Amino acid sequence: MQKFGSLSGWRLFLKEMLPIVIGVLLAFLINSFGETYRVHRKVEKVQRLIISELQSNMEEAFKTVDVQKAKLAFFDIDIDSLLSSKDVKPSFSNLKSGGFRMTSLNNSAWHAANGSNIISEFNFEDLQMLTEIYLLQEMLQKFTPQIQETVFHSDYYNPGLTRVVFDNVKFMSLAYININEQYALKVKAYLVKKQTWR
Repeated sequence: MQKFGSLSGWRLFLKEMLPIVIGVLLAFLINSFGETYRVHRKVEKVQRLIISELQSNMEEAFKTVDVQKAKLAFFDIDIDSLLSSKDVKPSFSNLKSGGFRMTSLNNSAWHAANGSNIISEFNFEDLQMLTEIYLLQEMLQKFTPQIQETVFHSDYYNPGLTRVVFDNVKFMSLAYININEQYALKVKAYLVKKQTWR
């Protein structure tokens, strides 16, 4: 065995160890790069799925806004004629303008991203925007059963309260339009930021 006290002994040691150290460092860097690349690909795939889901949801929300605004334009006239008629029972099923167009939104891509913890790899700004969007979507989805409850059970109200019930539904319709619009605009802002919608 050689002694490392001499200069030639250290040179030999470094000559033998340096390639090993460089090889281990290169292997570590390649492995790290490969893992970063795999995570990046997963994040891109999940983001594409979320963007696709949000584009569909945005179109659905804007469609609800347009349809509900059109219905609301005839709502008062329709209610007045319905309430003044002695032959027709005042119920939502007898409204010519119809009741509500319910917004059907998906959140499966968002839930899948949360379930796989890949969401933790998103940048902070995207994650913040997506969280706000999906919280607003949750609020919108919780509001829908309240509307359905009012619309479909309003026939049981006292006829003297019919105007109050219809006014309540009109107020809910305005609120529903507003929430859908806010949601759609927030999604649009996110999609513009991601340059997937112009």
